[in-house]
Amino acid sequence: MHININGQKVWFNYHHLYYFYIIENNGGLVKASEELKVGVSALSSQLRQFEEHLGIELFERKNKRLILTATGRVVYEYAHQIFKLGQDLIDSINLSKQVETKSLNVGFFNGVPKSVIMDVCKDIRNDPTCQLNLVRGKSENPADDLIEKRLDLILINHPLTQSEVSNYYMKKIASSPVVICGHKKHKKLISTFPNSLNNVSFMLPLHSERIKNGVENFFKKQNIQVEIFGGSKDITMQKAIAIEGMSLIAAPLRSVQEHLDKGELIEIGNTGLQEEFYLVTSKNWEENSLLKQVISKLED
Repeated sequence: MHININGQKVWFNYHHLYYFYIIENNGGLVKASEELKVGVSALSSQLRQFEEHLGIELFERKNKRLILTATGRVVYEYAHQIFKLGQDLIDSINLSKQVETKSLNVGFFNGVPKSVIMDVCKDIRNDPTCQLNLVRGKSENPADDLIEKRLDLILINHPLTQSEVSNYYMKKIASSPVVICGHKKHKKLISTFPNSLNNVSFMLPLHSERIKNGVENFFKKQNIQVEIFGGSKDITMQKAIAIEGMSLIAAPLRSVQEHLDKGELIEIGNTGLQEEFYLVTSKNWEENSLLKQVISKLED
C-alpha cells in the first residue's frame, strides 16, 4: 500500500515490516533468518530497503549488533499490535467455527494504559463464547464511534463534556498519579525536585489537554522554567523519547510502571495531578448481555 510521508507517496511493504519485527524479536539477523528461512544478506538488504522507503533508521548498528532507535521503538510497538491483531483475527475465525460467539467491540484511545484495558477485558475473556475485538480508536470525538455503532464501549482518559454525558453511560474506572520521569542519568534531579527541573529538557503531554494544562500550571506555581523539547499526542513516542534520555516527560504512573520496573525510566517526582480513565457506552447498555456483565462487575 502507499502512504504519505512529508507529502510524498511511499510504498509501504508489510513483508518488510514483518521482517523488521522478527529481527527485533530474535535479537538480530542470524536467528531471524533461521525463523524466516531467508539468507542473512538478503534479510539485511530487505531491512535496508525498508528503512530507505521510510526515510528513517530503525536500528543503530553497534559492534555488529542491531539496537532500536527511538523511532524504531515506536515502529516496533505498532508492528507488535498489527501482527497481534492479525493473530487475533485468525483465532477469532477459528473460534467462530467451533462455537456460536457473542461479539463485543472495545475501543481504546491514546493515553489509556494497557493495564487499565486489561482490567476491563479480563472478565470478558473468561466467557469462551465471547469474541472480544480490541480496536485502537482514531476519532477526534470518541463518542462518534458509539453513535455509528462501530464500537460497543470505549475507554478514554478524560470525562465527556456536560452536553455529551446525558446521552451516554459513563463510569470512572481508574485513576493514576501523574509523575515526571526520565532516563536514569537524571537521577540527581530527584533530591531537589521540583526546583531541579529548571532549564531541563521537557516534552509536553499533548495526549491530554487537561494534563498538559495541569503540568504547565504546576511549573508556573513552582516558578520553574523548563526547556520545551516539544510535544506529542502519542504517549508511546513520549516514552520512547524519555527512554532514550532526550527529554523528561509527565505521564500517568500506570502508563510508565513497566518501564520503571525494568529500569528503563526512573521517577523524578510527583506533580500532584491525577489522570482519570473512563468507560463510556450506550445508555441502553443493559440490553447487551456482555455489556451488562462487564459493567455489573465494575459496580460490585
